[in-house]
Amino acid sequence: MATGVHHPDRLAGTGRAPGGAAAFAAELATLLALADPEEPALMEPAEVLRDLEAGHVLTDSHPPRVTPDEFFDLVQNLCAAVNRRAEVAGEGRRVHRALGVYEAVARSLTPAEFVRWVVEAGWEGAPPDAGPAQRGLEELALDWARRAVLRRHTRRLARVLGGPRWEQPRFDHRCPVCGALAALAVAAPPRSPRRLALCPDCGARWRQRAGPCPACGEDRPASRVTLPGTCGEGPGAGRRPAMVDGCSTCGHYSKIVEADAEWLSAPFEVLDAGTFTLDLLAVSRGFARRSRRPTGGGSP
Repeated sequence: MATGVHHPDRLAGTGRAPGGAAAFAAELATLLALADPEEPALMEPAEVLRDLEAGHVLTDSHPPRVTPDEFFDLVQNLCAAVNRRAEVAGEGRRVHRALGVYEAVARSLTPAEFVRWVVEAGWEGAPPDAGPAQRGLEELALDWARRAVLRRHTRRLARVLGGPRWEQPRFDHRCPVCGALAALAVAAPPRSPRRLALCPDCGARWRQRAGPCPACGEDRPASRVTLPGTCGEGPGAGRRPAMVDGCSTCGHYSKIVEADAEWLSAPFEVLDAGTFTLDLLAVSRGFARRSRRPTGGGSP
């Protein structure tokens, strides 16, 4: 599967200033909060815990449940929300055609294949009939719908385990639930090797230690680039010490912020938008944030 690249200027759908991104992020977080269905627990807690302790990515052995009808209904709702916010002109027909092709592909899959297509973002690298310059709203909506499905599944796994047992310290820099790269982490101070990592996709949080680049595995100290900075919505909101942690070998970066429990209580999209200045700093130095794991998961 292709490695996804995060584009901070597309976070708000408009490429506007961080304040606009934060406002849209709050709306997006609400849309991503899929209601948990009333269903019996079909997973055996002991099996889930065993896989977690063995270092397996949980969605590989315990995938989420979602149907094409549910998934594409959510995609359409997300597209409508972005259109209202960004006032995208002339995009409606193209987006509708592109989504129709993606949906036809998805409905040709078996139920198990469709779930894997969602979890691993199977639409990446395979646009239906458009070049890279034309891709946009439909792929954002597909990815956001994927995040909603994964976050609901994370809550379900936490219920099965009697709590988010994955929050224990781990050396792996990939999410223990879905395998995504941590996009944002909290540490005090930011250069501390002990961090609380936040998954951009499924919403899981876990404790980790600073180590090799999570994207390529590079562990030479000379390859690490740290860019000190601050983040916050303005002086009234307080400026938080922060930094960009980049890899000169592959160009991946993550954001490290000094924060407290109150700051962490917000949804990931709000936190990500609130640290937009770090994205701008990283991009200005040629870095790009990768969020996808290679097929098969595991450590790099």
